[in-house]
Amino acid sequence: METPPGSDAGPTWSRGAALIVGATFAFALMAIFSRSADAPVLAVAAWRAVIVAVVFGGWALWDGGLSSLKPDASTLRTGVPYGLALALASSTFVGGYALTTVANTVFLHSLAPLFVFPLAAWAFGERASPRALLGTGVAVLGVALLSGVSIFHVSRYTDTRFLLGDFLALLSAAGYGAVLVGTRAARRTEAPMVPTLFVAWSVAAVVLCALALVMGQLAIPLRALGWVLALAIVSTNVPFFLLTLGMRSVGAGLASLLAMAEVVFATALGVVVYGESLAPIGWVGAVLVVVGIAQPFLREPAATADGDLVPASRRARLLRLGLRLLVLNAGAGLALVGGAESGVLLAWAAIASALHLGPPLMDRAGWVARLAPGGLALVVMIGLALRGGWTDPDPPWAVVVTAVLAWGADRWLARREDPAEVDLDSLGSAALLLVASGALLARSGHAGGPLLLLLAAIS
Repeated sequence: METPPGSDAGPTWSRGAALIVGATFAFALMAIFSRSADAPVLAVAAWRAVIVAVVFGGWALWDGGLSSLKPDASTLRTGVPYGLALALASSTFVGGYALTTVANTVFLHSLAPLFVFPLAAWAFGERASPRALLGTGVAVLGVALLSGVSIFHVSRYTDTRFLLGDFLALLSAAGYGAVLVGTRAARRTEAPMVPTLFVAWSVAAVVLCALALVMGQLAIPLRALGWVLALAIVSTNVPFFLLTLGMRSVGAGLASLLAMAEVVFATALGVVVYGESLAPIGWVGAVLVVVGIAQPFLREPAATADGDLVPASRRARLLRLGLRLLVLNAGAGLALVGGAESGVLLAWAAIASALHLGPPLMDRAGWVARLAPGGLALVVMIGLALRGGWTDPDPPWAVVVTAVLAWGADRWLARREDPAEVDLDSLGSAALLLVASGALLARSGHAGGPLLLLLAAIS
């Protein structure tokens, strides 16, 4: 099946993608305005929606006169569900913050792409590229490390309060996914942009104000109104306008992946503005988010972009992917059974390398074949990463030997590929050598060992 125009297939960076990333930066500024408002979060969400609706209404009035405030049936069909999705995303995100940890709320909310990809496929026939799906998995892993999510701790399952908060945070991901799909629907139907946003935010304002009134949180201190006004205009009106412009040419799935940059921007603002500290594992997570977002835009070598590898290259490439599966299992075994946290790095190096080499072999495979290996690998990596760190004060010799043997075997197999199609996977090779050298230095007590292991994680 041909990929429809505007879908997620194809590694194309465009003005639309840049606009969406710009919108995520404006969204990230919400933390500054929300903290400065120092008011109940539900009240802030309700009054923000009211102000946003008023601003978009005034904008529509300025552009089109009174008639623009009387939406036609088409605008209502798009704007009302859009507004309900906005209300769902805002209210449940606030509920997540109130009942569970901030880390869990941020992580679960970042799972929006898992809802967007199937919704966009069902609604618009947008087919996500393997690189977009793999990039999403890498970015989700990065958010898990960056946020310090604790959802995998078994003790949490006995606390109904945390469970409800986690559920609401996950529901906020579904709501935000529906917002992105609604934005894409408005662009595809050529609905008038500003009037549609006015209708959507008016619906959201009514729902959120009613909810805040029921919860007794509608009142807001006068001193907070200025900050809420800034929150509405700078971090809502402006980014939603940019998001709507960008999604004229960018599919909903890819937009949801680009939107994960908000976590990185918000973290960076926390470090710069509030002097917050970030553990080494958090820096690794931030890098992984960036790598995951960039993944769909990395082009394949021209000789293999269409998946038509010659038989010799295909056999060698399959063996190289099999080698990475062995390294993944070896690293997981060393970490889970032997307690060697540096084994996590072996597993990560194997996965990252497979993400590079795999797409040309998977282009003609079914969606199960494309998703299953990456999905299983990411489950293993998330469990390992949340179990411990990325460095190891006394790595076992098995880590060094496995990394060196894997590097040598991969070089040997790469030389069996056709010269016109050979892919040396330089970053994957560098990661293995960094793991080996970092583990070796760490065993000898050299201060450079942990640094090399950190570089291996980043590479």
